[in-house]
Amino acid sequence: MRDFIKSNIRTIIFVLILGLTVGGIFLYRYIKSNEGTYEPNVEKAVKEIRKYEANEYVVYKIDKADVYRSYYKDFMRLLVNNPSLAYNKLTEETKKNKFNYSYDDFLKYVNKLDKTVLLTGEVERYSDDKGKIILVDNTNSSYVFYEKGVWNYTVDFNIKR
Repeated sequence: MRDFIKSNIRTIIFVLILGLTVGGIFLYRYIKSNEGTYEPNVEKAVKEIRKYEANEYVVYKIDKADVYRSYYKDFMRLLVNNPSLAYNKLTEETKKNKFNYSYDDFLKYVNKLDKTVLLTGEVERYSDDKGKIILVDNTNSSYVFYEKGVWNYTVDFNIKR
């Protein structure tokens, strides 16, 4: 066996390189043909994922209720995951009246809240009036968002949990 390998070493190396090259080409083609389709948590793709060319876009139509729900979900995630950013989103009146401008009092308040309820809450009712958005969730807690621009808001709240 050793003599066979010594006498045919160039042929063996050539066959290995050729095999690795062909395998690499097939692997590259497989990866390119399946690019952008891996979604492990979605049974059926809602939207096709694809690479857009320059100046190509997709228009999404959402209504005010979707935007308000997004504000609500964003603020709830901030309360749970990043209280310092949530504190910065509060109105000056809320900081003064509820927490006396004390971030520590705010942290104590947030730590008493049930995190799973915050993250699973849903908006049940809403109303808007020129940048003032009033939301009521499924726990009958109320939130007043003051919209200053796209994703630029401050909030006042009355959480009943």
